Amino acid sequence: MYIKRMEIVWEKLLKEKLGVFFIFTLLLLIPNSIRLLSIFFLANLILPSDVKQKRDISFYYLPFSKGEIFLYSLALLLLLVTSAHFLTFGFISNSLYYFLNSLLYIINFAIIIFSISMLAVSNGLDNFGITIIYLIIDSILSHFGSLTLDKNFNPYKLISITVQGNKFLTLLFAFIILYFAFKAYVGGDTYVKN
Repeated sequence: MYIKRMEIVWEKLLKEKLGVFFIFTLLLLIPNSIRLLSIFFLANLILPSDVKQKRDISFYYLPFSKGEIFLYSLALLLLLVTSAHFLTFGFISNSLYYFLNSLLYIINFAIIIFSISMLAVSNGLDNFGITIIYLIIDSILSHFGSLTLDKNFNPYKLISITVQGNKFLTLLFAFIILYFAFKAYVGGDTYVKN
């Protein structure tokens, strides 16, 4: 039942933004910074741009809760990101460690960007502007210090979206931000209302 409901949300999202999804999904196949740029745009466009421009009204006619819309959109983003990573893995490296490490990196990146973007639009702010400001602040904060336990130790580097000194702490940080983004978007409403 949930799979069928998820397919309906995905179909609606893909029909409305097919060209943009096609371009950025193709760019996901290019590793490194192009992939991160593509994830940045996909995370900002998949649901946050609809909420920002009040185009999410078409969801009001479907019997879905806001939480379902949020989670199905995130699932589509993660499906696009991970499937592109699986497709390109054989061309990049044959190391399982490198594969899992880079997979966790892009999943963390996608969740954090999506969450910050949803937090921004749920509070009436610009999703692209806030995520760009976050990336700038993150790169400044993670520039100082090191990951070694000495006088220059910078604990922020452990959860930084760009450095990700500890992938699992970054994942925990991503889930915390995701929780707050979910609560901000859903609010007190169980179902989307007219």
